[in-house]
This record gives sequence, structure tokens and C-alpha cells, in this order.
Amino acid sequence: MEFLLLGLATAANFILLKWKYDHDRHTDLLLDLTTLAILSYLFGGTSSGMAVAMIGGAFISIYLLFTTPEPVHG
Repeated sequence: MEFLLLGLATAANFILLKWKYDHDRHTDLLLDLTTLAILSYLFGGTSSGMAVAMIGGAFISIYLLFTTPEPVHG
């Protein structure tokens, strides 16, 4: 049962990332991917650690969906 929930959380996270890409929310997407990479680095190495990183990334992605970050001007 827990693997099903982890799989759903992972799928939801990647669906949100694709949605942001398709809707030109590149700043939001970059922040999402950076956060996911940092969480994966911190919690990586074990399957439970990666599950924590993926679920944490999904919640951050949902939060960013409703609060658009300011674009970066270089």
C-alpha cells in the first residue's frame, strides 16, 4: 500500500512539473527542480529517503503553483 502512495506522489510531482513547463512557468519550474535536486541530495541513498524527497518536492510544487515567484532578470 505504501508503494502505491509513493508512486502516486511521484507521478503527481512529475505531472505538476510538466504542467509548469507547458504553461511557460519557467521560473517556478527552475525553483521546483532545484528544490527537488537539493532534497534528493540531502535524503538520497535510500528508498525511504528518496520518498521523503519526492513527497516534499510535491508539496513545494503545489505551494509554488499557487504563489508565483518573481522572474529572475539577469
